[in-house]
Amino acid sequence: MTRRRVVAGLLAAPMVIGTGSAVLAAPASAAPNSLGKTGSSAQTTANAARAGARHFREPFLRPGFRLRLPTGARVIRGAVGDIPQEWPNIRTAEEELVDLSVVPEHGAPSRSVYVAGFTEGWYELVDLQGRTRSQVLWDVGRFPGLLVRQEWGASRGFPMHGKFFALGLEPFARCPLG
Repeated sequence: MTRRRVVAGLLAAPMVIGTGSAVLAAPASAAPNSLGKTGSSAQTTANAARAGARHFREPFLRPGFRLRLPTGARVIRGAVGDIPQEWPNIRTAEEELVDLSVVPEHGAPSRSVYVAGFTEGWYELVDLQGRTRSQVLWDVGRFPGLLVRQEWGASRGFPMHGKFFALGLEPFARCPLG
């Protein structure tokens, strides 16, 4: 097997960067928490230090999927002039209103934003039928923000060549964007 095929195979599945595991879904027997989600706060807290990055790519990510965040989340870095804007709609430098929660068609502009203002640390990736495809919970006291990296195939140069269609999500203790 060639190196290119190995790398392509690795990029075809959601990847966990880091050590340990995070709460992706709780057992069916778990009681709902304050979010109406299943899983205990002790389970969330125990895994929060190991939350790490999640990277989603086709076939696990398709145009029209939605990224849901708690009410009150705000984009504080990566938007126009780094002026805080309410999630999910931001205004671009071209005065275009963009809904960051909806996965666009292949070729849309790439974006990296830092989202903060969470009262609860969670996100969900929801498919076209409204089913939760992935749910991640983390300790918002330790990781008050979320880095959202969106690469939709618009980057034509090396190494992307317009072929990379992915969503990266990573809880952070402070904003990594310069």
